[in-house]
Amino acid sequence: MRRFRSSFLALALSAAMLAPTFTVEPAFAQGRMVEREVTRYQVRSGDTLSSIARSAGISLRDLQALNPDIDARFLRVGQTIYLPAGAGQVSRVSAELETYRGRIDDQVVIYGSGFRAGERVRVLIGDGPYRLNPDVTVRADRRGDVEASVDLPRWVRPGSAVHFGLESRDSNARAVVSRPYEVAGRRPQQPDRNRIEMTGTLTRQGVECPVMRGDDGRTYSLAGELRGFRPGDRIAVEGRVAEMSACQQGTTIELRRISPAD
Repeated sequence: MRRFRSSFLALALSAAMLAPTFTVEPAFAQGRMVEREVTRYQVRSGDTLSSIARSAGISLRDLQALNPDIDARFLRVGQTIYLPAGAGQVSRVSAELETYRGRIDDQVVIYGSGFRAGERVRVLIGDGPYRLNPDVTVRADRRGDVEASVDLPRWVRPGSAVHFGLESRDSNARAVVSRPYEVAGRRPQQPDRNRIEMTGTLTRQGVECPVMRGDDGRTYSLAGELRGFRPGDRIAVEGRVAEMSACQQGTTIELRRISPAD
C-alpha cells in the first residue's frame, strides 16, 4: 500500500513538473478527503461559479463538489478555485468600460479582450450582474479584442446603476463588468440657435402671411395662428426661424407663442 501510494505521488509530481499549472491538492469526495490532481484558478472580476464551470467545460455540481467551502454568493477577486486537472482552460476574457459614470443620454463604450479572433460577441445589459439581457452583437478583431458603443436602455433613470457584460456566441466565454455604470441626469440641452423672441407691430403688408414690423426695424412674416390680433396691434412673439417658408416678406417666424406687447 505504501509502495502504491509512493508511486502515485511520484507520478503526480512528475506531471506537475511537466505542466506547472497542475498541482496535487487535497479534494473532497462524499465527505472524505482524497488526493486528486487539480489545477488552481484565481477568481477574476465578474466571475461566477456558473461562468467558471461553463468555461472549464465541467458541470456546476462537479465544481461545487471540488470546492465545498466556497460560497457561490460571495466570490472574491483573487480567491482560489480548484478545477479537475482534465478540465479545459478557463477563458481569460475581460471587459471594461471607457467610463463608469455618465448622463442618461450618453453612449456607453465597452471594451473586451481574450476572445477568439473573429468570433461573435454579444453585449449584455441589465440592472444587476446576474440579470443581463443581450443587446447587440459585434465581432472580435484579429487579436480577439472587442469594442462596442451602445445606448442606455429606456428603463434607466437618473441615479440608477447599469451592469454590462460580454458573452461569446461561439464559445460561451463570458465576462461581466464588476463596477456598475452610474447614471446621472440628462445632458443640458444646447441652446436652439433658431429660437427667436421679438416685439413689434402688426402691419397690413402681408399677402401670403401676416407681417410684423419688429422693434429692430426689420420685417418678419408670421407663420401660425394670430389668435385675434389685428394690424396695428403691438405684439410679442416667440418661435423659431423657419428654414423654408412660402412667406415672401422678411424672415419667417414659426409661432409658438403670441401675446400683447408691454
